[in-house]
Amino acid sequence: RARNEASGISRRRITMKYVCLICFMSCVFLCCAFGIDTKQTMEFDGETYTLAFSNKLPSGVLTDKYLRAGESVRQWEKMITIQYNPALADPVKAAVDLGAVLESQYPQAEYSIRRFEEKSEAMLYFLVWSGKDQPVAEFNIYRYLKYGNAPGLMVYQFSFTRLGLSMQDFKNIVEVHKQKWVDLMTEAEFALVAK
Repeated sequence: RARNEASGISRRRITMKYVCLICFMSCVFLCCAFGIDTKQTMEFDGETYTLAFSNKLPSGVLTDKYLRAGESVRQWEKMITIQYNPALADPVKAAVDLGAVLESQYPQAEYSIRRFEEKSEAMLYFLVWSGKDQPVAEFNIYRYLKYGNAPGLMVYQFSFTRLGLSMQDFKNIVEVHKQKWVDLMTEAEFALVAK
């Protein structure tokens, strides 16, 4: 009887190992089949960014925000946002519409739009600021692109801000790095964690 019980326990252990192996392989298969990226970190411009926020709205908008070590969603200097928006359809129109919003809310905003018709993509990058005595400035790059055959668009966003600088000093920093950041965002291939 003792042998039978031991044999039963042994068989259960082997069965559990197989179940665990099958579950693990199923997860790997699903991740590959549906393009689910389970990474919690990414590299951009030689720096490591870690997932700090992930959200799905009832409207179907998915958002992931990545930050560098020591920064938070409330206090950051550089941030990468990846978003899937099912309500957007045309990359160029999305960029032009955001440009119109900038003109209306920030008349002094400096922005440029790039169209990549052959890739069904568009990019908008801009500099906005508010306040006079201690201006708060922010530089953003938005890249709108198709998400396979799915409706809607992917939106890649890089944001940079730095407190305690004069507007001119901030503009100088942006000018030094702008082309490099634009080039990196043009070539970036990010994936959503939020599902």
